[in-house]
Amino acid sequence: MKVLIVDDDRSSRTILKGLLVRSFECTVMEAETGGQALEIYEAHGPDVVCLDMILPDMDGLEVLRALRKADDGFAARVIGISGVRDRQVIDDLISLGVSDYLLKPLNFEQARKRLERVLSEESIPSRAGTDEEG
Repeated sequence: MKVLIVDDDRSSRTILKGLLVRSFECTVMEAETGGQALEIYEAHGPDVVCLDMILPDMDGLEVLRALRKADDGFAARVIGISGVRDRQVIDDLISLGVSDYLLKPLNFEQARKRLERVLSEESIPSRAGTDEEG
């Protein structure tokens, strides 16, 4: 499984990459900006995108909208990851079919369980959104 981590914070990417590689044996790609994420997404077609909401060039919602347009919809599962707790942002993510939303700082064990659920999904996300179980 190919996973793209999009986060401008190197330590956040390193922690998440370590978790993904050790626990799920994923191939991990990394991007620091939304622009880099879109280029990598188009070139490599990851199965899952772990997307921070605050990036230097565009916000996570802009990146997610662009990803959805790039595939005429919903080819990749997307996990929002951020310290942003704004309900409107979370509602917007749900409307765009995000598979889950993890709050920073990550609780390692909780993040592993929730990533396991998303990574084991076989179906493509739908516009209906996601459960808000947390």
